[in-house]
Amino acid sequence: LRYLRADYHFRGLREALAGKDYIKAFVKYEKISPAKEQSGIVEYYLADALPWDFMETVPAEIKPTIVDLLERARNSRAANIPVAFFTRAKIAAILGDTKQGQEYFDKLVEWQPEWPKAYVNRGRFYMRNGDEESALADWNKALSLLPAAPLVDDGGNHARPVHYYESLIYQDLAETYWSREDYVKS
Repeated sequence: LRYLRADYHFRGLREALAGKDYIKAFVKYEKISPAKEQSGIVEYYLADALPWDFMETVPAEIKPTIVDLLERARNSRAANIPVAFFTRAKIAAILGDTKQGQEYFDKLVEWQPEWPKAYVNRGRFYMRNGDEESALADWNKALSLLPAAPLVDDGGNHARPVHYYESLIYQDLAETYWSREDYVKS
């Protein structure tokens, strides 16, 4: 019965994340954690869906609770090492721990040098921290790694269409070049 409850809350977590109702997602996450031994996949989905500026949007009165939940998610055990590195890197970045975020993104790329998602997200990390050149290099690397096949492994036990990653990368590249007033490349 507790596994059924955990699965129910996991579906609720994914629905809340898809609807960008992050507070509801954290309520669901809190209900999942004690109910079921996790492989790190719940934490991966949570970290992947949260916007990079999430902490700037959290109301002050619940910020300590959210920070505690994020720390718990960051320190969760994950059977899949790249998923663990991604989760820890993204949560460290969200919490403003740039040094640890950098370390985990670098480890992620080291462990999965052929995974486009690693470069897309490290590029976003670089961009948020003012390193445009490194961001551009990572996004171009991600483009070069996209397969000719129609699907790309997303790390979360499923795959996404190649055009999903292409659209993310081209949007990031266009925004960067636009901010530089390089309208031809944008």
